[in-house]
Order: sequence, then C-alpha cells, then structure tokens
Amino acid sequence: MLRHRCFWGICLGGLFTVIFWSISWSQPDNYIALSEQKLQKELQRNPTHEEIIIDLNILAIKYYRERQYQKSSNIAEQALNYTEKNLGINHANTLSIANNLANLYMAQGRYQAAERLYARTLEGREQVLGKDHPDTLSSANNLAHLHMSQGRYRAAERLYMQALEGRERTLGKDHPDTLNSVNDIAVLHKSRGRYQAAEPLYLRALEGREQMLGKGHPDTLTSANNLANLYMAQGRYQAAEPLYLRALKSREQVLGKEHPDTLTSANNLAGLYEAKGRYEGAERLVLQTLKGIVSQANLLS
Repeated sequence: MLRHRCFWGICLGGLFTVIFWSISWSQPDNYIALSEQKLQKELQRNPTHEEIIIDLNILAIKYYRERQYQKSSNIAEQALNYTEKNLGINHANTLSIANNLANLYMAQGRYQAAERLYARTLEGREQVLGKDHPDTLSSANNLAHLHMSQGRYRAAERLYMQALEGRERTLGKDHPDTLNSVNDIAVLHKSRGRYQAAEPLYLRALEGREQMLGKGHPDTLTSANNLANLYMAQGRYQAAEPLYLRALKSREQVLGKEHPDTLTSANNLAGLYEAKGRYEGAERLVLQTLKGIVSQANLLS
C-alpha cells in the first residue's frame, strides 16, 4: 500500500515553519479561527511576505479540514500566485507551495494539474537546490507516486530509483526516507507481478523499520502488511498469516480498532481465512470491518 502523505512545509529564511496537513491534522479549532482573524487584521497593515504566506497556508488547511476543497484550492492557488510575484518562480518557498498545491490536486484526483506542478517543482528544485537535496528527492518521489497511480510504471520506476539512490547517498541506507523509497519500489514490482524482485525489498523495508522506528511503529506495521500481501498473492498462506495477525493486533493497540489501517488489516486477514476455508473466522472479521467503516462514516457525516 502506498502511503501518500500530504503536507505543507515552508522554510522562511532563518525561521523554519512547518505546517502539517492531512485528513487527520489535529491543530485546535480555535487556532484555525484565530489565524483567519489574524489574516484579516494583517491585510490592513503592512505584513511581511512570510506572514501572508503562512496565513494563506493556514486558511487552506482550514478549508481542507472542512472538506471545502474548492475553497482550499483557491487559497492555495492564491498563495502560489503571491509567492511567484513577490519571491520569484524558482524561489524555494514558491517551489514548496507549488508542491503543496500539487498534493491537493492529487488528493482531488486532478492528475493532469498535479503532474504539471510536480514536474515544475522537480525541475526547479534540481536547478536551485541540486539533484540530491532532500526536497528534490521528495519531488521525484511525488511525481513517481502520480505515475504509479496512473499505471505508468516505467516512468514511476525511473523516478523511484532516482529518489532511492539519492537518499542512500545523502541520508544513508537505513534512514526512514530511504526505507520509504525501498517500500515504494517493492510496491511497484508487486503491482507488475515481479514478486521475486519485490520480496527482498519488502524484507529490507520491514527489517530496517523495525530497527530504526520500532516494531509497533505504523510504518513498520505497513511493511508487515505489505509483505503479507505479497505472500498472499503467491498463495503462501502460512507465511502471510502471522504477518497479518501481527499487523492487526499491533494496529488495534497503537491506532485503535476503528482506524482505517486497522480495518484494512482485519479485511486482509478475513481474505486469507476465506482462501483457507476458515469461513467463521472470515465472517467475524468482515463484520468487524463493516462495523468500523459505518462508525467512521458516521463521524464524517
């Protein structure tokens, strides 16, 4: 499973401000409300470029959280236009915001718009930051994700390899970002039916994440689940079952019984039990999954 992470990160001179953006983003509501008021006040004086950019990003987060995607896109586009005009097309902050907007388009399924921005960001970062800079490698990885989602495997593989080789050189073979690249290439190989090529990469990602992040870390559990999926696709049920069980039990403990990843593990184990003719166990897990999905839908409604 690809773990697609949307985030907003802005590096402003000596000040490093990072604003994380995801569906589970948990900044308090009163902070968001205050930020909107702050923007209105700042526009009446003479705010710095940095202050305006930060507040535009916070507003984009606010609308995204409220599932007002068009408003979020409009604010993000406003932020990009502002930075292009005031900081320059290839300024590091402009490229970060272009990447952020591409992430939003990707989440909305607007792949052509996302691809243009990802490609532009990658080219700009290669020129400004260098080919092995972490942000450049993240851009290569993002564009690879897009190609992967569209079934353009050759283009995706080239970019995934670029990201992996650059991260191995600059971050080391066991860095979490490097292991993310290892996992991505394994997913690509599995998607193309290249199981023998995928297995050692899945094993490397799992073992590396166990050592670097711990056995109960969500990324480690994703690796356990991914490896089990590979074994399942090969009909190696005995090898898959302990990995599915491990992922399910640990996700219940770490993430909770109704977390989407936990429900995925329950559903995966149900599929294995069905394949082995263990229908009572499969039915119990399917019902658990359906109950969790209904509960999550009620929370979002």
